[in-house]
Amino acid sequence: MSTAIRAATRDDLPRIVAIYNHYVEQSVATFDTEPATVASKAPWFGTFDGARHQLFVMTDAELVIGYAYSGAFRARAAYDRSVETSIYLAPAAVG
Repeated sequence: MSTAIRAATRDDLPRIVAIYNHYVEQSVATFDTEPATVASKAPWFGTFDGARHQLFVMTDAELVIGYAYSGAFRARAAYDRSVETSIYLAPAAVG
């Protein structure tokens, strides 16, 4: 296994969506009931500024096998310094 962690790029979005959709279709973890599309996730991708809110991918031989991100916790001003973090792994990368 030749793994690496790096900042995500727009080219990673199709694989990120595929990993996410596994959890939409096979679990209740996401609270989404319909699979995402690359187009529907594009605005979400645009929220990562590389500073406070970041999106990283883990690759194995250049294939994205997981991703992790931090995003705004709530829109209210008192939560400005709080972040929510999430990690998703491709089914083959779990365990």
